[in-house]
Amino acid sequence: MPRSLLEEKQQAGADARGAAAATPSSASAPAAAAAAAEDGDEAAAAQLLGAERATAGEEAEEWELAGRGAAAAAAAAEADRVLSQMREEAARRDKEERARLAARGAAMRDRLVAWQGSPEGRRWARERGQLPMAAMREQLAAALATSDVVVVSGETGSGKTTQVPQFILEEAILAGCGADVSVVVTQPRRIAATSVAERVAAERGEPKPGAPGGLVGYHVRLDAAATRDTRLLFCTTGILLRRLASDPLLSGVTHVIVDEVHERTMQGDFLMALLKRLMRRRNAAPSPDAADPAAAAAPAPPPAGSAPGGARNAEDWEKATEQAQSQHSQQQQQQQQQQQQQQQQQQQQAAAADGRPEDGGRRPPRLKVVLMSATLDSGLYSAYFGGCPVLSCSGRTFPVERLFLEDVYEATGYRLDPGARAALRGGGRGGAAGGIKAAAKGDARRAGLLRSGWGDDEAGAGPVNPHFDPDLYDGYSAVTRR
Repeated sequence: MPRSLLEEKQQAGADARGAAAATPSSASAPAAAAAAAEDGDEAAAAQLLGAERATAGEEAEEWELAGRGAAAAAAAAEADRVLSQMREEAARRDKEERARLAARGAAMRDRLVAWQGSPEGRRWARERGQLPMAAMREQLAAALATSDVVVVSGETGSGKTTQVPQFILEEAILAGCGADVSVVVTQPRRIAATSVAERVAAERGEPKPGAPGGLVGYHVRLDAAATRDTRLLFCTTGILLRRLASDPLLSGVTHVIVDEVHERTMQGDFLMALLKRLMRRRNAAPSPDAADPAAAAAPAPPPAGSAPGGARNAEDWEKATEQAQSQHSQQQQQQQQQQQQQQQQQQQQAAAADGRPEDGGRRPPRLKVVLMSATLDSGLYSAYFGGCPVLSCSGRTFPVERLFLEDVYEATGYRLDPGARAALRGGGRGGAAGGIKAAAKGDARRAGLLRSGWGDDEAGAGPVNPHFDPDLYDGYSAVTRR
C-alpha cells in the first residue's frame, strides 16, 4: 500500500537527522534541528540543538587546552635552553679552574724539585732523613690511599709534627696536584702552632710562615700568617672549631691532622666527634645526580599525549595540561635553585680572593684525617674511627730535657721582689740551711702557694707539687730558692 504524504515527510526528516548526526559539522546541526521543528518533532530539535552546543563547547575547551599546552611546552623549551646555557657555563668555568690549578700545581712541583736539588735543600733533606719518622713515609702514603683515617703513634722527638704534614703535601705536589691539597694541622697550644710553622717553613726554604708565594702558614688567636697560596696551615684546636662553625663541610680542606690527641681536652674530644660526623657527610658515595648538578636539575621529558596532537579527548587534554603546569612550576623552582648555587659559587670565589683556600669544585673532595699521639694507647682512637690502621714509629732523635720554673729563674737571673706575696723569707731549705721562714701571716692563699711549691718546714706541711725534688732544689742558688 502506498505511503501517505505525511509518512514520506517524516521519513525524509529522519533521514536528514541521521545524516546530520553522522556528519561532525557544526553547520549541519542547526539545519537538522530546523527540519525536525518543521516536522513537529520538538524533542528531536531540542536534542540536536543541545548536541550542537555541547560540541561547540568541547571544541572551545579543546582550543583553550591546546593553547595552554602550547604555552607550557614553550616554557619547557625555554627552561631547557636556560639550563643548557648554565650547563655550558659551568663546564667552561670548571675547565678554566682545572687549567688554572694544573698550572699552579706544575709551578709548585718545579719549585719543589729545584729546592730539593739546591745545596741548602740537600742539607735539610739529610737532616730530615735522620728522623725516625722518615722511614714511615711510604707506609703513611699507602695507608691514606686505602683508609680515610690513620693513627700515627711515635715518641716525642721522632718527627711526627714536622714531617707527616710535609709528607702529605710533597706527595701531592710531586703528583702534580699540589694546588688541590689543603692540609690543616691542629696544635693544643698557640706557641706550638707558631714554632712548628716556623720550623717547617725553614725546612721548605721559605723565609717565614705566610710569606708571599709560600705554602706554610699559621693561625692562632689574635695572630695569623697565611695567604691564598697557603697549603699547610698550623692552627690551634679552637681556630678549627670556629671554622667548622662557619663552614661545616670545611670546603677546600683535604686533610686534617690532629696532633697530640693523647692530651684529652674538651675541645679535642669535641673536634673528634665533629670530624667523624663530617667524614660521613663528605666521604659518602656521590649519587649520579650529585655528580652533575645541571643534569639533576634538567626537566624530565614530557609524557606521551602532552603535545597538542597527542590528546584523544578533553580528559586527555586536561591531564596533559596539569602535567605541563606541574612541570613548569618545578622548572621555576629548579631555576631558583640554580641561581642560589651560582650565588654560592660567587661567594666561594670571593672567599678565595680574600686568602682562604678555594673549593676547587662543586663537591668537596674526600676528607682524610690523621691522628698523631705520643703514647701507646692508639687502639682507643682506632676503635673510635672504625678500626682504622695504626702506624707506630719507635725511637727519638732529639733528647727531651725537662725544665722547671726554677731553671728559668736560674738561667735568666730573675729576682722576685722580697715583698711579693709568693716570696719566701729565709735563706734556704732544710735544717742545715736554717729552714724556710714562711711568714704566711694568716694569708691562706699565700700559704697555699708555698705548700704547693716547696712545702713549709715551719708549718710542718709537705710539698704538694709531685715534681718537687729536695736534692735538685738544693742545687739552686739562694736567690732562686727565695
